[in-house]
Amino acid sequence: YATAGQPQRDVAKAQAEVSMTLERLLLLRQARQSLEARMNSLLNRASHSPIPTLTPPPKPQLKLTLEELLVLAERMRPELRQAISLAVRQRHAKQLAKLEYLPDFSVGFQYVNIGSGMTTDPDDGRNAWMIPIKATIPLWQNRLVSGIQEAKRNLQSSEASVQDERNKALSDVKDRYFRFQAAAQVVELYENALLPEAEMAFYSDRAGYEAGSQDALNLLDSERVYLNAKLAYHQALASLGKSFAELERATGIELRTGQVTP
Repeated sequence: YATAGQPQRDVAKAQAEVSMTLERLLLLRQARQSLEARMNSLLNRASHSPIPTLTPPPKPQLKLTLEELLVLAERMRPELRQAISLAVRQRHAKQLAKLEYLPDFSVGFQYVNIGSGMTTDPDDGRNAWMIPIKATIPLWQNRLVSGIQEAKRNLQSSEASVQDERNKALSDVKDRYFRFQAAAQVVELYENALLPEAEMAFYSDRAGYEAGSQDALNLLDSERVYLNAKLAYHQALASLGKSFAELERATGIELRTGQVTP
């Protein structure tokens, strides 16, 4: 503008972009402070405790196939294991209810200390012992039918819960698996195409602006596209990490280490 090479609106536009960038920085700093206070609260620390700059985690890699994940989910998913344990319990309860039809026998032992004898009888003063045997026979068995029917219904309900949890586990694993695959493809697209193209367009427009063949609007648009592409790339990385964590939760194991989650 000082050398009459560009119009005044370019200067005003550049200054407006600087002001909007400063506003964005202020909002980001405020958001960081709020997040730091929230993290300290979750960690049971003082709200003003400093949190250092976090190191970006490595990009998660999935080495298992969908079929292997489905098998692991049937073995390791906590909700499914709980439902199976409850079904086993109800199966034993049904067997115990059927045993109520059988007689109940009990055998005991009693020992009585008589003390010293008072007569000349040879058995006088000898301690006594006895073995009582008791048998309980369920003569009115009709009252047992309701208990068996209730145990049977409980078993059927628990078995249905097992099947429902199994279907839910397989559905969740498939859904999280395809979400992870889609997120990984988006990250790869940004790394191999969108980011390099946006960067090349920005530097090309900047060189053209410096040479006087491009105006400021094109340069600012290219810079904004490049910035948004970098932000979208990091958001895609965050989505990839979230989908990987959700896949671990759906499967029931830590996919990075192969250990069962608590």
